[in-house]
Amino acid sequence: MTRSVAVHLPHRPEARDRWLTRKEAAALLRAARQEAKVRLHLPLFILMALYTGQRKEALLSLRCVQVDLATARINFNPPGRRQTKKHRPHVPIAKRLLPHLRRARGRGSDLGFVINRHGVRLGD
Repeated sequence: MTRSVAVHLPHRPEARDRWLTRKEAAALLRAARQEAKVRLHLPLFILMALYTGQRKEALLSLRCVQVDLATARINFNPPGRRQTKKHRPHVPIAKRLLPHLRRARGRGSDLGFVINRHGVRLGD
């Protein structure tokens, strides 16, 4: 290039500011429970996403050892992982989420993933 070229970018759209209503969340959970293939892991994923606000990858990579049911806390930053800008905090477990995590622990092993399909980590 021999000279500067002016580039006009469009204005950034305003950020979306919308959350699911209780009625929408309930309908989503009902639909997830009706599907035989995903009945055991999708409702748990949805509940954990709603109650913790964590990203998909943080939820899918969560191992049972990171969930302390005795103190009702989840450490989303796995051992050995460096903390990044996509902060993975320690969060308290909501009282309504706790029984679901206890059932999930009963279905799996203490070393496996919290959200799994037949003991295997879900990719997506």
